[in-house]
Amino acid sequence: MAVHVGKSGVVKNSTGAVGEVRSWTINETGETTDATTMGSGNWRTNVATFNSWTAEIECFYDDADTVQGGFTVGATIDLAVQPTGSTSGEPEFSGDAIVTGCSTAGAVDGLVTANLSLTVTGALVKGTVS
Repeated sequence: MAVHVGKSGVVKNSTGAVGEVRSWTINETGETTDATTMGSGNWRTNVATFNSWTAEIECFYDDADTVQGGFTVGATIDLAVQPTGSTSGEPEFSGDAIVTGCSTAGAVDGLVTANLSLTVTGALVKGTVS
């Protein structure tokens, strides 16, 4: 079984790597619709309809990072998440995504963070770094 260390990951858009990334999450979901008919018994029948994906990125806030600053609400970006690094042949999740949320938070006992939320505008591509 292959295991991977999260610290090797890279998150990019078309202008470069996002700085100060602490964590990322990609969520894939599939919708269904009820296709149950009368007389079909006690169990529902469901049919798969649409798939979608979202991404969440947590960073330390860096106002000098122009790549991180490019994640503005409403912007469509070319997102690439490389879980094990940016070396050719490493796995990569990519696709066009719309920035749907940006939040910045701070606490007296911690660093200021920026949390970015993205929603798909097409398929999630599971490939490799070229």
